[in-house]
Amino acid sequence: MSFFESLHPKMRELLENEGITRPTEAQIRSFDHIISGRHTLIIAPTGIGKTEAAVIPVFERLLRNNGGREREPGFKAIYTTPLRALNRDMIARLKIWGEALGINVGLRHGDTPQTERTRQSRNPPDLLITTPETLQILFTGSRLIEHLRQVSFVVVDEIHDICPNDRGAQLSVVLERLEEISRHDVVRIGLSATIGFDSIPEVGNFLGGMGRKVSVVNVSEEKNTTIEVVTPSMDRNAMGLAVELSCSHEEMASIVSSKDLIERYSPVLFFVNTRQTAEMLTSRIAMMKGEFPLGIHHGSLAKEVRMRMEEEFKSKKLEGLICTSSLELGIDVGFVERVIQFSSPREVTRLIQRVGRAGHGVGRTSRGTILATRNDDILESGIIARRALAGELEPIRIPRNPLAVLANQIMGACMVRGEDAGVIKASKFYDAVKRSLVFSGLERKTFFRLLRELDEMYLIRYDPDEDMFTRKRKTMKYFYDNISMIRDEKRFRVIDIASRRPVGTLDEGFVTVHLEPMVKFIVKGQAWVVVEIEGDTVIAASSDDIGAIPSWIGEDIPVPFEVAREVGKVRYEIAEALNDPGADVGILGERLRERYRLGEEGWERYIDYVRKQVKEHPLATDRTITMERYGDTMVINTCLGTRTNDTLALILSSLAASRLGRGVETTTDAYRIILDIPVTYSTKEIRKNLYDIPSGDVRPLLAVMIKNSSLLKWTLLYVGKKFGAIRKDADVKTINLDYMTDSYRDALMYQETLRRVLEGYLDVEHTEKVLKEIQSGNIEVVMGNDLSPMALEGLESRMTLIKPSKADSTVLEALKARLLRYPVIFVCMHCHTTMHKLPREMPDREQLVCRNCGGTYLAMLRDYQLELLDLVKKDRKKLSSADKKRMDRLYANASLISEYRLKGVMALMGRGIGPARAARILPIPFTMEEDFLREILRAEVEYARTRRFWD
Repeated sequence: MSFFESLHPKMRELLENEGITRPTEAQIRSFDHIISGRHTLIIAPTGIGKTEAAVIPVFERLLRNNGGREREPGFKAIYTTPLRALNRDMIARLKIWGEALGINVGLRHGDTPQTERTRQSRNPPDLLITTPETLQILFTGSRLIEHLRQVSFVVVDEIHDICPNDRGAQLSVVLERLEEISRHDVVRIGLSATIGFDSIPEVGNFLGGMGRKVSVVNVSEEKNTTIEVVTPSMDRNAMGLAVELSCSHEEMASIVSSKDLIERYSPVLFFVNTRQTAEMLTSRIAMMKGEFPLGIHHGSLAKEVRMRMEEEFKSKKLEGLICTSSLELGIDVGFVERVIQFSSPREVTRLIQRVGRAGHGVGRTSRGTILATRNDDILESGIIARRALAGELEPIRIPRNPLAVLANQIMGACMVRGEDAGVIKASKFYDAVKRSLVFSGLERKTFFRLLRELDEMYLIRYDPDEDMFTRKRKTMKYFYDNISMIRDEKRFRVIDIASRRPVGTLDEGFVTVHLEPMVKFIVKGQAWVVVEIEGDTVIAASSDDIGAIPSWIGEDIPVPFEVAREVGKVRYEIAEALNDPGADVGILGERLRERYRLGEEGWERYIDYVRKQVKEHPLATDRTITMERYGDTMVINTCLGTRTNDTLALILSSLAASRLGRGVETTTDAYRIILDIPVTYSTKEIRKNLYDIPSGDVRPLLAVMIKNSSLLKWTLLYVGKKFGAIRKDADVKTINLDYMTDSYRDALMYQETLRRVLEGYLDVEHTEKVLKEIQSGNIEVVMGNDLSPMALEGLESRMTLIKPSKADSTVLEALKARLLRYPVIFVCMHCHTTMHKLPREMPDREQLVCRNCGGTYLAMLRDYQLELLDLVKKDRKKLSSADKKRMDRLYANASLISEYRLKGVMALMGRGIGPARAARILPIPFTMEEDFLREILRAEVEYARTRRFWD
């Protein structure tokens, strides 16, 4: 019997009406597994119909069960998906399918109106589409939990996106809790486009839980994909435009190439790695071509703007859409001819997910182009392209025993309504949690210790004698404050004190851990110094010095260890050919170009990059680490990837700091570690450390090194909130992180924090491997001389974080524009007549004269000082002592304006500058206006820094 012949007549009719006349391989192979009640993991490229592969057998089963209307009402199937992947088109299609089949489909998430939630509680849909967070809330309603007892199917969409993080750990426990209460054997179905072969068993165990067999349907070979790597051409046209648009030549070449690619292949999705890059490219391309049908899409834009961009692209009003990861999953934007990736995508899975958006559909080819903009990007992009086409995806690493999630689920279990409301058998709950892959290794003593610690914090009531735990008054507030495991952070605006205009935003964590008055930092490529932190605003003045980089704000995607090692391997091949007089570099180039999809220009540029390096310097490869130095700057060139370099940098800088008695600043990327270290600390000593550190000591060594680090303290703040030790709405500026760290050093909360730093931000495993290879001689550490071209490439990249210092005059011009921008009121101190003026319209040297009496004694008031107008008109003899002081300041104000005219107005317009301070500034014999403006700026900075100490 064929696939269609086996279906319910209503289902056959629906598929025919939908134009689905030939099922895909994924749909055929999944059907028997799911309809037979087997847990199933479906892996198929984007556009192959994974959603239908899961939903057709679920709907078919519901149809066979009395048209989906069993005697008892309730949810028959749950479709969970990450919030960002909630696809409006998919939801609409499933609702239409449901109506045709007599199966009710509902949607429930954080923004669902209360009226709809109430309706679902009374009349539950057969299929509920929801998020992992909302799914666990369903356990808290007495009616809803009864509806959950009817669940027979759970679909976990985009399972690769959720299983490696806290949301996945949370879902894995919720699924076990659902298994406990459901009256049916719940069939679990996982969907993904990007799971590598080696990760399939791990993800399968995550989906099914321990001890349950999961059938795997892997049809990843069904989609045709082509990927090429192109490099911007450095032509004269780009040089001219670079001057015109204030860009570097390299930046301009990338912008020109971006525009050309969009025009050549439209309609295109043009992916970039950061929101800042998206804004820069969109604005510069618009400047080049005026009215250009190009849109922008990223997470910081309003939802309405994103939806409009999606619709305009879908309706072909836009030729291209420049976007970030906001368009990686789920959202249907219609036909895409090609996907372009600006700069290296850094990860294979990311590239596959993005390129899969092109040629969406069975039988179509997904075409992708990587625009490799920098030397390091060229080969890295080629290697990622090769791995993508070969299906060599990064391994999916599922966390083990995240205790913050376990604490969250313990308190969530206390909120359950129904038969055993709020009273939980501890041993039974432990057994259920252990069936989750994430907590399969959880020790019994750790679980019960966590219950005791939560009891000591008055978050639950735990009775070890009765083997029970239950909720307390604090439990409910904790639960609703911590439904999501996603870090909820406030954003701080950065305001330029000179122009009073916003220049960017910073995460709460960076502000909390790093910033205080006089500390330097970088935002949007400009160095700043903190003047004052006020509420959720950082007042800052521009600076020429490099400061702290908010590394987890718009943090670039880390390059995996395996990708960087392959870069090193190819570098070695190229260097061997260049150093061998008998080798044919041309033949090598042809082979490598074909293998790594490199264009001729990119290959020539990269081989020239290596040629310049090996001419006078050693080359870092998969077999060699090189160390170079110029003064206090040391560059360690490696091919080890981002997180391994981060880990080595932490170890080396900490050892150096303990010797020097001062901190050592580090910067890392995938191919180098840069240390700012005094020449008194020799390169040989750092090299010796690499040979002397036992690989087995890496984890304990790091645990000691990070115990007082900013990263550990900030992570402890997050973990503390998820443990319930800190309120969600607590003002982090009032929390003593040092005290917290010391107080919880022996608690599970600290152990969880340590685990998260070591596993989430660092790479202990590969660092141990590298040290073993160094000490066994498989990796050689070579001393270089001076700084090589590849070291300078990293230093130049580091310096691009800082825009070329704006001329001091640019800052001062912005200050002047602000001082003259806002309207003021002048009041005559003789006849009390008022005049409204804009300072920028006032003559520079002319005396200000009252239009009524001709007097020249006029005081200036701002819009927030209007109450002083009544004060001027009062009899001085009847004024209080406080009001007399205010009048004295007004007369001093008028005196300064009478004598200094427009300069007096500008001084008094300065923030926090009153007549007394202005009277000290104005008499100074400035030879240039810039010196005068600089003095006003200095006074503003001083005011902002000290105002909190004023009465």
